[in-house]
Amino acid sequence: MFSRHARVLIIDDMHTMCVITQKLLTELGFDKTEVAVSGLSGLAKLEEAALQKQPFSLVITDWQMPEMTGLELIEKCKAKSNLKHTPFLFVTVENKLENIQKAISAGAFDYLLKPFTRVQLKEKMVRIADLLRETKTFSKNSNILIVDDSKATIATLSKMLNSLGFQNLHTFLGGQEALQYLDLTTKGRERKIDFAITDWNMPNMSGLELFQKYQKNSLLGKIPFLLATAEDREVNINQAVAAGISEYLIKPFEITELKKKIARAYRSSQELRLPPSDTRFMIVDDFDSMLKIHVNALKALGYNSFFCAKDGEAALIELKQGFHDAIPYDIMITDWHMPKMDGIELVKHCRADVFLHNIPVLMVSGDGDQVNQTNAIKEGVDEFLAKPYTAEVFKERLQKIYSKIL
Repeated sequence: MFSRHARVLIIDDMHTMCVITQKLLTELGFDKTEVAVSGLSGLAKLEEAALQKQPFSLVITDWQMPEMTGLELIEKCKAKSNLKHTPFLFVTVENKLENIQKAISAGAFDYLLKPFTRVQLKEKMVRIADLLRETKTFSKNSNILIVDDSKATIATLSKMLNSLGFQNLHTFLGGQEALQYLDLTTKGRERKIDFAITDWNMPNMSGLELFQKYQKNSLLGKIPFLLATAEDREVNINQAVAAGISEYLIKPFEITELKKKIARAYRSSQELRLPPSDTRFMIVDDFDSMLKIHVNALKALGYNSFFCAKDGEAALIELKQGFHDAIPYDIMITDWHMPKMDGIELVKHCRADVFLHNIPVLMVSGDGDQVNQTNAIKEGVDEFLAKPYTAEVFKERLQKIYSKIL
């Protein structure tokens, strides 16, 4: 979901509709909403925001408006370099397929039929946020290294990457060749690689061995590696994660899965920042001593807004109440083993809830072996922290959690 501090612009020539939409957004926890009563005034606000380098994260616009329709507005924005990536959600009373197709073709991310409820608005915004997260990726001019001993796999992967807009592909049939090329990039004799996709099982040098040798060369810098394999055995996945591989991909895969993995690798490669100081935390642990440790760790980082629960049931009730009261929690820190409802069950309930399913979750547990971490992530946990932890590791996990929030 969008950060609750995201700027949202509502454009509708009916003032009542603007008020209703703004009220729904406030109930969903958004605190930076603005209103425009025409397409022209909306465009002016968008241009001013871009000029001030404080762009809107989302525009919710009506279709039928005098002077400039919603469709004309989006076409104007798409023609401007500083506005062409602005996400649009169209709202309309007309349920005509041709209109919906026109909106999507023009560049709208989604549409919503009037009248709509808070739940329906939330669902559309979640969907748009997910689409933005998946499309946020490396520059189309990035140099991508592909290593696989199968020419057919290289051809298929190259075709997929071309479809995603990537053209600068450097392909090799073995790890040794790829390593030699990477070495040449450090001497300025070849173009620097931005991202690597390698097969696991190859003769002479496996993909994992290639990654480990690359890591030892400090001149290469940090390149995100995506490891592709036909084996989905947990021991292999654990081995790759433990080695520091950015992402892994199970063969055969579709282009949507490849796109998602590349986007995730991109986010992990970006400079990490801590969440804003007014972030609200839900802390869940059945031991008072651990609750105190978490609270003190957060206070040391400048945070003062948190709720402590002793089990999953109490946490779930408070999380739902937070949304009902329009003061939702931004991040949850939870123990694994607790009475009444453990951390994994709590995460499952959140992921199945329309309002809670995107809340970032940091799981803290004494069961910190790689198998448990992998299982927790499979169930929907975003980051895992083994007890006991240091202040520096705790800070690092919060930075990684925040990188997953738009």
